[in-house]
Amino acid sequence: MYRFLCFCLAAGIAAVSGGALESRVVGGDFAKQSKFAFVASLRTNSNKFLCAGAIVDKYWILTAAECVQKQSTNNLTVVVGTPDLNSGGVNHQVSLIRIHPNYIPKTKENNIALVQLSSKIAENKNVEKIHMAKTVISDDKDVEVAGWGATQKDSPQNFTNSLHWVELKTYSFTNCKKRLPQIYYYNICTKAKANKGVCKGDVGSPLFRRGGIFSSNELHGIVSQYANCANGLPDVYVSVAAFKLWIDQEIGK
Repeated sequence: MYRFLCFCLAAGIAAVSGGALESRVVGGDFAKQSKFAFVASLRTNSNKFLCAGAIVDKYWILTAAECVQKQSTNNLTVVVGTPDLNSGGVNHQVSLIRIHPNYIPKTKENNIALVQLSSKIAENKNVEKIHMAKTVISDDKDVEVAGWGATQKDSPQNFTNSLHWVELKTYSFTNCKKRLPQIYYYNICTKAKANKGVCKGDVGSPLFRRGGIFSSNELHGIVSQYANCANGLPDVYVSVAAFKLWIDQEIGK
């Protein structure tokens, strides 16, 4: 997340190196774990950060396909329960990687995947699953994104060790399509906002709507692509509701 804030630098340049994925959270604030207990980090066994993901079941993490397309279960670890890439949390080994069968790396079509854990997630105040949306979110709704991507658009290689989050608003698909013709019918867009948005390292991060007193947090999207890090173009996500049938089928196997 990107906001050009000096405190992002104070957090330190990430010691955990990132891959070549195209996204980050720019203009974000530090995240308190209990408010983002459903966010998980995907890493190699050498602790190299790959992507964020969302806990959607006691054994399953939802993320982007490009995050795991080149990974094997033997070299992938999921960490839950910590906003810090350098400390805390519970490590889970991976037993299965399910990439959407129609995923196309070059165009990022159907950029969604599920990761099954070898051990059950123990839920507590810092670790919990998030409910998945059953219907596509409407326009101009308040949403949030949380991730470990770069926090300054001028330094996209510098990821953050601390989970950051940013508030955005959903954007009309019709208007988004005019500005970004390459998006697909199952994509969600968020409005361009000066110095705020996703960037490198944020692919796979959850887009969600925060619940209230009588409602739960709801997962609406997974970061799929961005346009040069908070540069005035919309950010793009894969709609969870659009792929809910596939997700349920995979989890139910």
